[in-house]
Amino acid sequence: MENDFARRTWPTITASIAYLGIVFSAAFLLGVVRILIIAPWLGAMLAVMVELPIVLAVSWVASRWAIQHYAVPDAITSRLAMGGLAFVMLMVLELGMSVFMFKKSVSMYLATFWTLPGATGLLGQIGFALIPCLQRQDIHCLLSKMGKLRAADKL
Repeated sequence: MENDFARRTWPTITASIAYLGIVFSAAFLLGVVRILIIAPWLGAMLAVMVELPIVLAVSWVASRWAIQHYAVPDAITSRLAMGGLAFVMLMVLELGMSVFMFKKSVSMYLATFWTLPGATGLLGQIGFALIPCLQRQDIHCLLSKMGKLRAADKL
């Protein structure tokens, strides 16, 4: 029984770790560019708005790759687990970096989410968590059918 559970969950766990690793690496590099180059030029909020679509696009590609590479089941529970685990690990990594690298307190880290750029970034991180679920086959079928219905309405 335990072996069966491990066999069913291991692809989701390893895909979560790979997904996080790819996106975190790209977002870290983009964050450096955002903070050092874009924010002084455009301001914090516009810098986040420039960075966010790029990170979400990287997330989409990384999620698709991890799902295929690790054969994550199409079940909603597997996809929510993949995104949820990646999100939790992301938040722990960010908190750790904030505290240990940038010498901020936990309350200072949490306070950033009450700013407009911080809240926008958090929404992007929630989007990151939902991407594996949005890539499920039944979602694509539903969206495809909706597109066909809209096209038929225009006739």
